[in-house]
Amino acid sequence: MNEKHKGFKIDIVKTILKSRFVSYKTCPKSLWLLLNKKEEYIEDPSALKHIEEGKEVGTLAKKYFKDVADTTSYKEDGSLDSENMIGLTKRYLLENKETIAEASFSQDGLSNLSASLISS
Repeated sequence: MNEKHKGFKIDIVKTILKSRFVSYKTCPKSLWLLLNKKEEYIEDPSALKHIEEGKEVGTLAKKYFKDVADTTSYKEDGSLDSENMIGLTKRYLLENKETIAEASFSQDGLSNLSASLISS
């Protein structure tokens, strides 16, 4: 699937990360470089700061709730393991876990790796 935005063709990746979505909405050229010419992509230092702040908020949120079921999983290369995270989310929902961190979902072949906490 692809989308044209301001003259740039962007191939939408199967996994939608919040940071990539924000990058696309802010500057489609930047996301295109990240996905197609990574060696030419220059990370915005303020974006890295926001990512680190988001991780800190996630850590604090996990401490606030008790018995948090965390789906965060990584592959050997250090990237997020979306398939495992989606599987863990399904399992935790079936187990009626009260609070799930980094709940992840898939619909019509697209995945959303959510950077959030779900609590009933």
